[in-house]
Amino acid sequence: MQFCRKFAPCKDSVLRFGFFLAYFRVSRSPASPTQSQKRSPEQLLDQNSQLTANLQKLLPAGTSPQQACSGFKNLGECVAAIHVSHNLGIPFSDLQGKLIGSNSESLGKAIHDLKPDVDANAEKKKAEHQAKDDMNGSTS
Repeated sequence: MQFCRKFAPCKDSVLRFGFFLAYFRVSRSPASPTQSQKRSPEQLLDQNSQLTANLQKLLPAGTSPQQACSGFKNLGECVAAIHVSHNLGIPFSDLQGKLIGSNSESLGKAIHDLKPDVDANAEKKKAEHQAKDDMNGSTS
């Protein structure tokens, strides 16, 4: 405390830190999933038959959405990649190979690498919008 007496800003910092701790304790519910409880994209697809059916229509025969999403960090990334593949006629396996693994790239970079003649940023945004619509249950 003697340190705080010498430096007036310390009192404000302590108050802000206390507020932060109080806020953090209140805003985190004990029911929120921990890292080990997070569900994989495959598990989420198993629980959402409508999304799974919609994505199946965009994938090549013999590839399930669960197989396609294996290795993706989250479901949104996978759904956007499926849309990019479908929209641009890029083989999904080629796109997937660039997006997951040790040398993974961003979706925009992967689009540019595989289809350099298209506006990669616009296509990425379009696919992300389509993915968001799919995951919210709307159709467009």
